[in-house]
Amino acid sequence: MQHSKVSVVIPMYNAEGTIIRTIDSVLKQSYKVFEILIVNDGSTDNSKNIVEEYIKKNSYISVELKLFDQKNSGVSKARNFGMKASRGDYIALLDSDDEWDSTKIERQIFILETNPDIDFLGANRNHEKIERFYFKRFKKLTRISSRILLYKTFFVTPTVIFKRKIIDKKYNV
Repeated sequence: MQHSKVSVVIPMYNAEGTIIRTIDSVLKQSYKVFEILIVNDGSTDNSKNIVEEYIKKNSYISVELKLFDQKNSGVSKARNFGMKASRGDYIALLDSDDEWDSTKIERQIFILETNPDIDFLGANRNHEKIERFYFKRFKKLTRISSRILLYKTFFVTPTVIFKRKIIDKKYNV
């Protein structure tokens, strides 16, 4: 089976104390990612310099580490920029102050590739279980319609991974 390419998008703002742990948690994944796109959202601390130095020191690794710089425009704009610049089959989101369990991507890719009808996969907080939302009962893997999402967001950003085709359709790529 061909190894699917996973792009990881990390918006960063004043994360000098956490960004290296965040990047390291991606590099320690049991399922190797294709690229990590860090979008500096106008940080005023030393975050940008720390990432630039990290990229120089780790130029030998097989994962593409890319740093983009933009004036401070907010996390959504930074994340959107990173998603548009990504080239993977899948896009995973991670915040600059979060870390992943080492098997996170492997487990999610398994679910996505054994369930080809799933385009977007996310979870709630660690070990939090939601058994029902109004009329909808939840199982371990539950289809959630866009209608239900209008009422409640169930996904925590660092748990999200989705097929690139979702944004390709949106941006007509």
